[in-house]
Amino acid sequence: MESEDNATTTTSITSIPTPPSSMNHNNSHNSDKAQWLKDRKERKHRLVAIAKEFKDHTFSNQWIEMAQRTTTTATTTQLPPILPTPVTEEAVATFLYHTPQLDKTQIGLYISKGPPDKYPFHTKVLKHFCKQYHPFPSSFSDAIRAFL
Repeated sequence: MESEDNATTTTSITSIPTPPSSMNHNNSHNSDKAQWLKDRKERKHRLVAIAKEFKDHTFSNQWIEMAQRTTTTATTTQLPPILPTPVTEEAVATFLYHTPQLDKTQIGLYISKGPPDKYPFHTKVLKHFCKQYHPFPSSFSDAIRAFL
């Protein structure tokens, strides 16, 4: 995944890397900040490209394979893959839940693919997807709207 000399960290599969702590100390690390901003922008572009692939080919593995690739940027920084290899149901569910660029209708079609005995991977993704939803204190109708 990430190399030791790469100063960025990620908190989840789809999160944007946080800036290195050294960037906040003085102005001598402007190149670090510039690199971090470029990497962040590249990661966003990757997420948009994966979202488009997901929309166009929801039920093929093309979007998963695209998310598993390591990307090298124009400045030769190697960005880690979005999804792990081998892919897990939990990783796909986290990606689907936390990537705002994805089409909600396509997500619904993907996680509801059935029957469960024929498509166990999709069923497990659905279970992990639902576990990530935490309704805040609100009315039942507000909670359902937020979920859907």
